[in-house]
This record gives sequence, structure tokens and C-alpha cells, in this order.
Amino acid sequence: MTLPNDAYQKIAEMWTFPESQSFRKMMEALLTREDAELLLECTTPVTVPELVARLKVDEKIMAEKMDVFAKRGLIFRGKMQSHFRRGLHYGFAGMPAGPEYAPSEEYYRWRKIWQDENPNREVKQWLDRYAATKHQVHRVYPSRLAILANPKIKKEQLLWHEDIEQVFERAEIIAAGPCGCRTAGGMGARPTPGVGQYDKSAKCDHPMWNCFQFRKDMAEFNIKRGGHLKIYSIKEALEKSDEAERAGLIHEGPTNSASMPGVICSCAADCCSMLIPSLASGRMHELYTPSRFQPTVNLETCNGCQTCVERCPFEAMKMVKVPNSKKMKAELIAEACMGCGVCVVGCEQKALTFELIRPPEHIPPDSERLFRETIVLK
Repeated sequence: MTLPNDAYQKIAEMWTFPESQSFRKMMEALLTREDAELLLECTTPVTVPELVARLKVDEKIMAEKMDVFAKRGLIFRGKMQSHFRRGLHYGFAGMPAGPEYAPSEEYYRWRKIWQDENPNREVKQWLDRYAATKHQVHRVYPSRLAILANPKIKKEQLLWHEDIEQVFERAEIIAAGPCGCRTAGGMGARPTPGVGQYDKSAKCDHPMWNCFQFRKDMAEFNIKRGGHLKIYSIKEALEKSDEAERAGLIHEGPTNSASMPGVICSCAADCCSMLIPSLASGRMHELYTPSRFQPTVNLETCNGCQTCVERCPFEAMKMVKVPNSKKMKAELIAEACMGCGVCVVGCEQKALTFELIRPPEHIPPDSERLFRETIVLK
């Protein structure tokens, strides 16, 4: 029986699913009732001594409990404080630090049921935001390699917050872990045990270490709890970014404003927990703002190989008949294009050129940023 004020119900309300039986079953498989009640004591940043004084428990036991919560990816943690709150994609603080901290099969079974019952769980929130502000929550970042392939585009024409190299230069830190979606963590299926260094995905064949985060405190949190994380130099990060672009991954993230992003992900439309529901909604341009760039096709150079059609995650390229040619050739569907540039990078004939077509005002100002800096834990 569901109790109106029990810990599981309160967590369901925090995650905005108070009526969902599958969400409750998922929480019951993930957390003991004692775990759930303790986590609710941490909905504002709190220290172990504060919890000990409040709950009258042994300090060593409490410290060990909070350490396990952090390694399970349930709480955000600073040097002293812990914080229980909803993370991205209706998750928690992150993926488990290792297989021994992963949830049970029962949890993953109920998570799959919950996700199937709520395919638009995040999209609805994002669309509501767009309806209220006319600013999309997410943003597509242009390909660095596609920009470099057009010598007419000068460095001074680029906005620093759209140029991944300048973002890297301004970042507190450049870190990357194995992509949560491509290891299956982001979509709820259990990651394959023993994936090793996660060089390739458990769900697809895309490279793994190309989703970048730029907050030093979050990187330190993940390292301290034993999570997989690599720290990159600017040169190394650019190499990983280029690797992602060559593999057909697009740069995108939830910082659609003229400001420093917290993350820039390199995503594939076949596994990304943001792109999949966004594309399925049919309302991509209300959820993501395209970059300021768009490809153009040189019909004389195009040989009709269809690589651009295959690489485009937005179905913005098609093959058409052209006069005086036996081969069909590529044509851009401009209204569908998001300006990612992966078609340009993949065109061996160099028949596609990335062009700067939108003014700086296309990117909303910092005041429109939805995802503000989260609480920095002490």
C-alpha cells in the first residue's frame, strides 16, 4: 500500500511522478526504506556531524553510509556536505562508481517499465519552458572540423561560447567519463559487466570518452568516489572532440545561452537519452536551437555517395535528381538542419561547405540560461 507521506512517495514527488506505480517500484528496488528516509534528510546540503546530531546515530556508521551513497551515485558530495537532489535525465548524482555499487536487476526492470510509460518525461518539461519563454532549453554546437574546413570563416567571427576550442581554453577543468547513454546507464538498461576501459560503447560502436564537463568541483567529486574519469589537456580534449566528429557524433548540451556551459556532450541519435525523445516528439526546433552554421552543397563535386544522408541525425539531407546528371545528388532540407556539421566532416568529396548564416543574437543572452550553476557543496 502506498502511504501518502512515506519516504518513497516524497521522492516520487521530488521527481514529479507522484502517481506512478512503476517509479515507486523502481525506488523500492533501489532503496531500503531506511535509505530513502536518510536521503530525505539531505535534500538541503548537510554534513555528517549535522546528521549525527539530528538523528542521534553513531558518527562512524553515518560517515560510512554517506560514502556508500556517494559511490552508488545517489548523492552529490563536497568535502564536508552531501546533497540529495534530482540529477539530469531524472537520475541522481551519477553512475555507480563500480559494479559492486550498481542497482539490482529488479531496479533496471522497473526503470525500463517506467521509461516506456513516460516516453516524454523530459520533453514535456522542455516544451513547457519553450512555450513560456520562446527559448529552447538545449543547443547544438557547431563542428570544429567543419568550421576549419572553410577558410573563409575567421576565428574572430566565432563567438567564444560556440567555439569548442575557446570553451576548452576558458574551462576550470576538462574532464570526461564514459558516456552514460552509450554504456546504457542513461537509458536504464544495465551496463555490460567488465566493459574494461569503455573504449567502445556497450550499446553501439561509437567512441566513449567524448562527453566533456567543465566544473572542477564535480570532477573532484567523481574522482573521490571512485568513478571513471579522465582529465584532459586542451590538446587532448581537441583530439577527443575531433574523434567524436569523425565518428558522426554531434556536440550538444543544456546551456542554450551566451555563457560557459557546464557540459558539452558528444551524442548519437541511436542512444542519447536527450536526442531520442526530442527527435521522437517531432518538435526538435522547440527543444534545441540550431548552431549559427549550415552546410551548402556543391552539386558539381557531389558524387551521390549518400554518406551525408546516413550521417545526419536530423534527416536534413536527401538525394534528388538534378539536370544533366545520371546520379542523384545531395540536397539540404534547410528547415530540418540543426547546424551540427557532421555531414561536412564525413564528406570525402568535400562537396559540403559549412557557412555562417546567423547573427550573434541567435544565441540567447546569459540571462535566459535555464540551468544555472548548481549549489557548490562545501
